[in-house]
Amino acid sequence: VTNLGFYPEVNQIEWNSANLSYVLYGKIHPVPSGKTLAIEAGTVIKFKSGGGIKVEGTLKAEGQNDKKIVFTAFNDDQFLGDTNNDGSSIGTPGYWDYIYLSDSSPDSVLDNVIVCYGGYKGSGDNFKGAITAENVSITISNSIIENNLVAGVELINSTSTIKNTTFKNHPKRYNPYGGWLEYAALHLWNSNPILIDTGPENFENNDCDIFIRENYQCLSVDTFMSQF
Repeated sequence: VTNLGFYPEVNQIEWNSANLSYVLYGKIHPVPSGKTLAIEAGTVIKFKSGGGIKVEGTLKAEGQNDKKIVFTAFNDDQFLGDTNNDGSSIGTPGYWDYIYLSDSSPDSVLDNVIVCYGGYKGSGDNFKGAITAENVSITISNSIIENNLVAGVELINSTSTIKNTTFKNHPKRYNPYGGWLEYAALHLWNSNPILIDTGPENFENNDCDIFIRENYQCLSVDTFMSQF
């Protein structure tokens, strides 16, 4: 997919589950204000390097327990096989960039999704988590967030709800712009998310469960829940 196809007369685009992945080329694809991208349960979306989605309208990614919607890397063969025909491979954290939700996307839904191998890190403070919600509060539910760079979920000025969601495999990684950085499963900037059925048992093998940007504090989910 090189263009999502939101022409003036098109208000909603639907992606249906199939035996082939949707492949998004290496750029940030917009969902404009007033438009909706609806994704059917069981759909697999693979991003080429540098790919992502910027949501200024509405993203409806509503999977099912046995038919999760997958957002992953082009070179990840775990879902619908060897899409890039390079032999057996799995993705690498930061292979693709992010799903960014802006203040004009409060009706977006991420339910029963798997998000892996995303996240962006440039120089200085130029970075984003695999899912980044800024100045908007959304709900992420019944999902698996794993193997991402910078953060699985980054919240900026947000009181988003995270329900029954697992965060795993977000270890410390080397930053080519200057030493080791503590990347986090959940990265918060002036944000206080509501965690429902998302406790210590939902955080696995993360160098930092929750990173508080204001004071550069890394907290376990236990400590976060007791303090906030």
